[in-house]
Amino acid sequence: MGWLARVRNLLPGARHAAEVARELDFHVAELADRLAAEGMPRAAAEREARLRFGHLQGLKEETRAAGIVGWLEALAQDLRYAWRGLRASPGFTLTVVVSLALGIGANSAIFSLFNALLLRSLPVEQPQELVQVVRTEDGGGEWTNPIWEAVRQRQDVFSGVFAVGTTSVNLASGGPARFAAGAYVGGDFFPTLGLRPATGRLLTGDDDHRGCPPVAVLGHGFWQREFGGSAEAVGRSLPVNGHPFEVVGVAQRGFFGVEVGRQIDVYLPLCAEAVVQGSNSTLDVRANWWLTIMGRPRSGLTPEAVSARLAAISPAVLEASVPGDWDAENTRQFLAMRLTAAPAATGVSEVRLTYRPALLMLLGVVALVLLIACANVANLLLARGASRRHEVAMRLALGASRGRIIRQMLTESLLLAGLGAGLGVLFARWSSALLLGMLGTRGGVMWLDLSLDQRLVAFTTGVAVVTGVLFGLLPAWRATRVDPQGAMRAGGRSIVQGGSARFTLGKGLALAQVALSLVLVAAAALLLGTFRNLATVDPGFERAGRLALTMDLSAAGFTDARRMAIERELVTPAAGAGRAPRRRGDGAAGVGHGVERRGVPSRQARAGALGGQGQHVQPGERRLLRRRRHPPAGRPRFRARRRARRPAGGDRQRGLCRQVPRGRAAAGPHP
Repeated sequence: MGWLARVRNLLPGARHAAEVARELDFHVAELADRLAAEGMPRAAAEREARLRFGHLQGLKEETRAAGIVGWLEALAQDLRYAWRGLRASPGFTLTVVVSLALGIGANSAIFSLFNALLLRSLPVEQPQELVQVVRTEDGGGEWTNPIWEAVRQRQDVFSGVFAVGTTSVNLASGGPARFAAGAYVGGDFFPTLGLRPATGRLLTGDDDHRGCPPVAVLGHGFWQREFGGSAEAVGRSLPVNGHPFEVVGVAQRGFFGVEVGRQIDVYLPLCAEAVVQGSNSTLDVRANWWLTIMGRPRSGLTPEAVSARLAAISPAVLEASVPGDWDAENTRQFLAMRLTAAPAATGVSEVRLTYRPALLMLLGVVALVLLIACANVANLLLARGASRRHEVAMRLALGASRGRIIRQMLTESLLLAGLGAGLGVLFARWSSALLLGMLGTRGGVMWLDLSLDQRLVAFTTGVAVVTGVLFGLLPAWRATRVDPQGAMRAGGRSIVQGGSARFTLGKGLALAQVALSLVLVAAAALLLGTFRNLATVDPGFERAGRLALTMDLSAAGFTDARRMAIERELVTPAAGAGRAPRRRGDGAAGVGHGVERRGVPSRQARAGALGGQGQHVQPGERRLLRRRRHPPAGRPRFRARRRARRPAGGDRQRGLCRQVPRGRAAAGPHP
């Protein structure tokens, strides 16, 4: 009888009762027919058949209970016996449970991070249908707004398509800045994902057009934190970088955005980027790679068909969005790109490639920790089995089978593993949140959904079961290898006689513990050596007395002219702070601008556009150090000169950067 049938036998229902009744009636009728064929009258044959079968109602109950009830009763008996035994040995139980909790909890904690970062599907409708538009050359998925607009106009493979770009917005109406994670969403972002509003309405494609009204949708978590979950938040004005936006709705509970590692607080229409950024808007900039394009293919289209169609429209899309001021080589590389589709059920993320190797390594480390814990618990169970040798011999002498005793001991091991797993889940919840706080993204602390799901529950349960069998099977098998007659006759001598084999097995487990511990110690030593090297590496300048700070003046709504004035005001007092410098470089100050996502995409940008000694920076690609009175002591001097000023409405200035030897730093004019 299969497991499904056994479970079904326990469930009440007229259908199953009728099936059993029909089966019994068939056998009674068959016996009556045979008796009648032998010459017995029909009525007497039926009465005789019922007498031979006995009480039919009792047979029905026995048939129903024969499948799994007996097994469940034996399991319940084993669990009660195991629980009484564990309660009688609290020290042993506590030691084993804590050891297993640390091992299982560490595995669950690392796997919860791995699951949330790499495996968990987006909490949207049919996430397995989503695809991301990427480049065939390197799999990169960042695009410019002109490319997005060209794709939206020319595509015919998606039933819904959208673009999204993350940003950081200042929600303070005055005073200190109050930053939040924002996202510009274009096209049918919410309808394509199949999301519903918690209150109000969500953004649609009609909200995304040039000159659109300033409206916003709040993330559910942000709505709960900032507005207490009040429906009155809809219709209120929300300042975004100093510009008022009307809140029109709240996103669905449990949805945090399509970028893993980042929880979005405010969703804005893509067209609102022009409102927020003003003259610094990049909607028409053809070299600003910042958007992710995703869609849901039309019904019946295979992934190969979607990729083929995207490749077919690539030339027209790129011709319509190629930057007009690039040189011939960059233009050729741009036009040679091809669009394709990649699965996006788990969302997109910049940090997956960064943390995936580290998480896999940590999974291996915590697996070794769990093996060490299993070896430790197995040794404890061997010692416990030696003290129970007389009891096992007595049960064998009374007729219990060896398999039955092994099953009872395995039940005890699984109970210990279950208790350890329960405590380990609590440890995993705390430790995974602690580890997550140590991880970071470009926008700050990483955010991941670490809630329990089916995959995490299945992993923890599987680890607990495998652990229970792993440390319990060998001691149970060893404990039942006893001669009942010899044990009953010799009493304590039987324990001594079996001691050699037991201690041989125990020594083997101890050696395994030592070997695994040495592996962990060696790995820890290598890791500490790496940390020491990182702490002592020469950065190229003296770190003592140096201070770095980050400013985001654009989020406060300052114009370019005002931002430059503020930078001058900050640099001049800082440079004059050291009135009596003890060495060259004291009191130095400078303003630098970070890397922008501009220029040739993918590897060409990372390799060639960074610039270097004697290399030109691509138009709009980077803005290097703008002002410095003196280089910090111990750092090579760099000189920069402008190649061309940025024309009105044009690309940003070009620059040439080269290194000047320290000995020639003060000699001659600036090159």
